[in-house]
Amino acid sequence: MTLIEMALKQTVSNTARSVTERVSRTPQPKVDWEDFNYPPYFRLIHYDEEDLQVPDQRFAVCWAHRSYILTVFLLVLNFLANVVLAAAGVPNSSVHILYSLFNFIIVSIVGGYSFFQAYKGLVKGSSKTTKKGLVAQSAVMLFIFLSCLLGSSNFNGWLNLRRSRHSTAWMVWTMIESSSWMANLVSAGVVFYLVNSSSTQSITWAPDLI
Repeated sequence: MTLIEMALKQTVSNTARSVTERVSRTPQPKVDWEDFNYPPYFRLIHYDEEDLQVPDQRFAVCWAHRSYILTVFLLVLNFLANVVLAAAGVPNSSVHILYSLFNFIIVSIVGGYSFFQAYKGLVKGSSKTTKKGLVAQSAVMLFIFLSCLLGSSNFNGWLNLRRSRHSTAWMVWTMIESSSWMANLVSAGVVFYLVNSSSTQSITWAPDLI
């Protein structure tokens, strides 16, 4: 009985070693980082989900990409909402348009950086690069949370219901925009989890974050 157990253990060990050797010999795809193809028309970075060979990582980056698109879309909607409010004569809305524009520029850049670093880090197997993306993602999540909550300046979060109580249309839009930011916050949190958990190398958060 002991000999049989030893034989089984040896067989399993040999099989595992064989699989490991085959995996190690599998050629890794070469990524041409100079092939700038994203975003469309601007072509500032290289992005191709097929560069990711691990399904979990491809799924995580796909989520990250869609969450980023949703964030940019909501930033545009917030800008347009403030334009409409200014046209309707709401006090200080002209200044709020500028704030909304600044938010669009800054958050779009930070969100794009987060998305690209997460993608690049997973492709290269670099925990340091992936961590940079996740740190930036944390900043984006904070902004999304504030957009969902605040009801001052250009923000139309849940606290804006009091400010917009004299306008039914503004109240309805506040509920729509707040709910959208809330859904986006959940999406961004899922992205953080998926990217962090799919990294092939463990990400150490302390003592340094960069």
